[in-house]
Amino acid sequence: MTFEENRAFSADAFQIVEPLSQHYVGVVLDYWQIFEGPGSTLPGPFLRKYKMQGIDTAGQVVLTPQGELLSAHRSWKSGNGLKRQELLDWATEHGGPLAQREQWRLSWLLIAERYFQQDLGRNAPAAFCSADGALHHARKMRRPLVRVEGAALTQLEQHSVFLQRHARQFWWQEGQVDGPSRLVVLNASEVDAEGEPSELTGRCSNNRVPTVMATIDLADVDLTDPERMDQLSAQLDECWRAYMGDRPTNAENLTFARDNIGRFKDIDSEIRRLARDRQLLAPGGRALFSR
Repeated sequence: MTFEENRAFSADAFQIVEPLSQHYVGVVLDYWQIFEGPGSTLPGPFLRKYKMQGIDTAGQVVLTPQGELLSAHRSWKSGNGLKRQELLDWATEHGGPLAQREQWRLSWLLIAERYFQQDLGRNAPAAFCSADGALHHARKMRRPLVRVEGAALTQLEQHSVFLQRHARQFWWQEGQVDGPSRLVVLNASEVDAEGEPSELTGRCSNNRVPTVMATIDLADVDLTDPERMDQLSAQLDECWRAYMGDRPTNAENLTFARDNIGRFKDIDSEIRRLARDRQLLAPGGRALFSR
């Protein structure tokens, strides 16, 4: 989005945030999918797939939850940006009931080195996908980081119930494919500057060792059992609620909309209060499970 769009969207000037969050889960494109590397104008996998050229920071595209292109390249700067009603129509059409969401893939959410084949030097995708890189982006997104390992990668790949409940609560990383079947939940915003990395924290830097919020063993767990699925959801919801109850504000780091810093801090404070009072809802309005 452009600067102006960011301001309008953050203020929900068009009353679009709630319906979008209820009906639609967008696909986040990272830099490596758009261009080949830092400073490169060569098209990456996404642009090559759709034969698109000339997209810039004001460029807009819309994808279905299955990753297929809905809109051609549009630009707010040219006066041809995406309109509110277009977004609402797409959200309603492609959000749909749970039965229509079975094509979701956990792998679409994962930071994983195997998706990136090119060697692009010191700023290569491998750095983005490293333990430090994943933690950095989780902090930036202000979400707990979940590392998915072993057979859990297969168990959750097309698990529509799991994805609908939790996709937007966490930042996701692919762990060891041949490791234990588990989820490791890390608080990237709470670090020990004197601690040392462990098997659970991953190979992060010594001054960036995150707090391990939970280790959830999924070995021999039948997630088709609704009761067991609810137990898993309760564990993850409790981690998210604990994080949101103490989530740091990013208002001081704003490079735009500085006249709204006070308002953003007030909103952050209210979110923390709701989380601590166990009144906060998950993204999309779902009531959290209780342990």
